[in-house]
Amino acid sequence: MMAIEMVGGVYFPLSFRDPENRLHILLQQTQSRLILSHYLTKNKFNDTITILDIDSILVNNNLFQHINIDQLSSVHVTIDSIAYIIFTSGSTGLPKG
Repeated sequence: MMAIEMVGGVYFPLSFRDPENRLHILLQQTQSRLILSHYLTKNKFNDTITILDIDSILVNNNLFQHINIDQLSSVHVTIDSIAYIIFTSGSTGLPKG
């Protein structure tokens, strides 16, 4: 979660148990551009969003060697910055964040 915040992103958890339709609604509402996913669940998402397999990150230690960490300090986080979003379904069954 801290890494997501450090790059100016917002964390929101997705459940692989949710129907694909609900997942797509959540992605549209949050205007997500990237998903960190397990290789067994990444097939639930279509090709319109970038999916990063977390297993490949854990296995490939050289993946991030060339990242300039100093650039991360340019992200400005304020008291009004959103850290995470939790969705509930409420009485309508539609996701609300």
